[in-house]
Amino acid sequence: MLGVTLYSLPPRTDTRGTLYALEGGDPLPFPLARLFLIKDCPTDAVRANHAVTAHQALVAVTGGVTADLDNGVERQTLRLDDASRVLHLSPGVWLRLREFSDDTTVLVTSSQRFADVVYFDAPQPHLLEELLPKAGQ
Repeated sequence: MLGVTLYSLPPRTDTRGTLYALEGGDPLPFPLARLFLIKDCPTDAVRANHAVTAHQALVAVTGGVTADLDNGVERQTLRLDDASRVLHLSPGVWLRLREFSDDTTVLVTSSQRFADVVYFDAPQPHLLEELLPKAGQ
């Protein structure tokens, strides 16, 4: 789906355990300006319900949550329930989080600080135009 990428993070395992690293540029195609956690949500809670001007990446560190996505043309629903998978959303993709498991903690990174982000109630496909192939390419 245009504007949405699901990455698998490579595990770095030794006798101390496993580490999953998330860095801007590897695999995320944006610098990290903000990081926050969503947790302690009731199972029937709905979070996000918006599109933003920033790149975002989400990881269900514990538990699981359903992510509804809409880029203005396509819709997709994914279940995030594996800490080794990161969901990248380009600016303009609308996101709704729902069906939280009891123990869910979601890590969210953003390419913009909170004060700089613009929020929209609907998908903003014009923000995805940079991802479309150019004529003649």
